[in-house]
Amino acid sequence: MLKGNKGKIIIASLFALGCILILLASFQGKSKKESTYEEYVSTLEEKLEDFLKGVEGIKEVDVIIMLDEYEVKGESSSVFSSNDTNQTTIPKIRGVAVAVSNGDSYTVQANVSAVVCSYLGISSNKVKIVATK
Repeated sequence: MLKGNKGKIIIASLFALGCILILLASFQGKSKKESTYEEYVSTLEEKLEDFLKGVEGIKEVDVIIMLDEYEVKGESSSVFSSNDTNQTTIPKIRGVAVAVSNGDSYTVQANVSAVVCSYLGISSNKVKIVATK
């Protein structure tokens, strides 16, 4: 067998290589659909935050969009099409949480609600607005 420091170096190198391979595999574990889905939500949130920061009375804002998804058989132009099966995943907005400076002001709440509802095409009962600290 291996003797001395040379053996220990080889074993340590193999162990390190194994750890690196495990880490790389975990980063690549996300499917393309999950990545696209997360990018879609992130893009919506960022655009909405950027727009709301320009509304009078708002200095800081954070937006979280919660989505549900359901699959539809057949072809569609949705961003979540699957080439393997003839199914398309269509995102449906479950709700939106908005933390905003001056969120305790009725005028700010009304403006934020109107912007979120029109931008995302959802009803106001799916929007919750809270004041930041």
